[in-house]
Amino acid sequence: MPSPGGVTANVAATAARHGGSVALAGGVGDDRWGAWLHDRPRDPVFALAADDDLWRRRVALLSTFGFIRRGDASTTLEVAERVLGDRRDLTQKATGWMLREVGKRVDRDLLTGFLDRHAAAMGRTALTYACEHLTAEERAGYRAIR
Repeated sequence: MPSPGGVTANVAATAARHGGSVALAGGVGDDRWGAWLHDRPRDPVFALAADDDLWRRRVALLSTFGFIRRGDASTTLEVAERVLGDRRDLTQKATGWMLREVGKRVDRDLLTGFLDRHAAAMGRTALTYACEHLTAEERAGYRAIR
């Protein structure tokens, strides 16, 4: 029998792919799947992030919000690194959003460290979203790296 967490992710991704809203695919990020995975291996998140399907990848990214809310940025940073090359708009937005939340809710230095290492490889949208709460000078510096 599939795990409840996996069912939630699959239902959200499938519904969004077949005409459901982007919010539905992001719905798992509002702590449902992240809460279920909190004390479990993160393999399902990494498997979804590795999938070429846009919606599964987005579910993987947004599910990390549950970890961020608990002060754990490690899964978000690992998933973000794995999807850096994906230039699809919804993946870029989700990546930048979750990185921004790492900087706001967990540790600003984790965000800037990630950007120091990866800004040159990031898409414009992800970088813009991730830098939103940084100073104007910091944002300009990261954009110049691209």
